[in-house]
Amino acid sequence: MKFVLKDKTNSKENAEMNLKKKEVKNEEKQKVLNVMRNVYETTRDYSFKYDLGKCIEIIEGKENQEVCELKVALIDALEENELLFDEKCKLIVENDYLKDILKNSK
Repeated sequence: MKFVLKDKTNSKENAEMNLKKKEVKNEEKQKVLNVMRNVYETTRDYSFKYDLGKCIEIIEGKENQEVCELKVALIDALEENELLFDEKCKLIVENDYLKDILKNSK
């Protein structure tokens, strides 16, 4: 009877190390965000301020309102395109049918 003993000490240490790495990444992220916010508040260059604002939104994970609006507009356009395609197909069939009737009546 051979039983393999698992060493759980290493797995606990690995989990702790992963948590520490995540905390360090979050701290670094917060530091970068703080610097960017400070520059955002102090700059007078409006185009740079706009760019910084967008960068801050991206880093924070917020979705840009313009992107949301564009997604909605794209979905609406695709739905309308499908409806127009269906209507086009029906009109083509009707056109062919009417051509056949016209040819047969002559």
